[in-house]
Amino acid sequence: MKRADRVTLLLVLSAVLAISTAYGMLLLLPLFIKQQLHGNEADYGLLTASAAITTVVAIGLLIRFPRRLPPNRALAIASLVYAGAAVAVSMVHSIAPLIGIGIVLGTAWALAYTAAPMIVSELCDDRTRARYIGYATGMIQVGFGLGPVIGNALRSLPASFADIFQVAAALAVLAAILAAPLDRRSPALRARPGDASGVRVGDSLRATLFSPAFLSICMVVMCACLFTTMNSFQTTFAAVRHLNYDVFYVSYTLSVIFVRFVLVRALRDSAAPGVLLVSALGIVVSLLLFLAVGHSAFRYGLSSVLLGMTYGLTLPAVQARTVNLSAAAYRPSMLPLAGLVFETAVLVFPLVAGAIVSASSYTILFIVLLGLAVGIALAAMRERFRSPRVAPAGQVRSPVPRG
Repeated sequence: MKRADRVTLLLVLSAVLAISTAYGMLLLLPLFIKQQLHGNEADYGLLTASAAITTVVAIGLLIRFPRRLPPNRALAIASLVYAGAAVAVSMVHSIAPLIGIGIVLGTAWALAYTAAPMIVSELCDDRTRARYIGYATGMIQVGFGLGPVIGNALRSLPASFADIFQVAAALAVLAAILAAPLDRRSPALRARPGDASGVRVGDSLRATLFSPAFLSICMVVMCACLFTTMNSFQTTFAAVRHLNYDVFYVSYTLSVIFVRFVLVRALRDSAAPGVLLVSALGIVVSLLLFLAVGHSAFRYGLSSVLLGMTYGLTLPAVQARTVNLSAAAYRPSMLPLAGLVFETAVLVFPLVAGAIVSASSYTILFIVLLGLAVGIALAAMRERFRSPRVAPAGQVRSPVPRG
């Protein structure tokens, strides 16, 4: 079984934690827009959606040339760009320039998010891939939880929104420093232009459309819509319900840590169809609880814990199955492809969510999210009862059904 060098893995996770914490601190943007720029949730949705096209182009290059640039270098470059954009955000005083900066901010984060599982995927085999991806994405979730809490603590000092965004920029620079030299430690991360797949985005999409990995990609999209809404609008949702958003971020984060770093060790295969089905059904229950939160901090915390545990298991399992169910020729491009559809949904769906909240209420938004959760559960049920055989590493499986 292929195992990652522990020091390399520690450095990877530290870099991922730093950049994701920086991202988490920028989750205060909806609150900043409402309180300082006199905007609303729809304005935040426009901000995130502005980066969709550039994100498609940037991640498309990773799919086209997945091994031309070491993934750790991609993470380092994206982190530096994110740092510059965070500093720029700290200087704005109106929504108009924020839209332009949002293009850079969203694209840089999308690259960082996509590069993180690419790094750990190179360090493992099929059997351990879900666990390692769980470590990386688990650390991302930790950062998402820490960032808003740190930001809230800084506000109580008191610090301005500008100060908070500048601290986020410093963390992004730290991530770049940690990630940049990793390919010197691990040969598996080094650029291999000679065996680069040269797969085009269109080729990857067509191959996925006619492969067992297609359903997993659909689940990635639904997970992304659920994830981005729950994380991005939590500060404003809590304000409407007179709750403390720290309750969500702390409860959710601790649950993800437990699931991805402790519980996963007790599972023989955390990407198994049965595990995926149970976790997907748990997401449905958590959304039902969110609909009943009201003004109760206890119910708010309980629903956050359940969401963290179930979503924490679901996403890395889906990402791992996307790779494992793909033809060997397309495997190097599958994680960036999953990152492409995930981040496109992450950037675009807040436009929909913000419009729903502005036109109606958070209750209607959670009903929409419940529908997405049911969709994830139905897809997981199909995986459970009609699960195709996962191809061993190195074995080519035809992306087109035979016979």
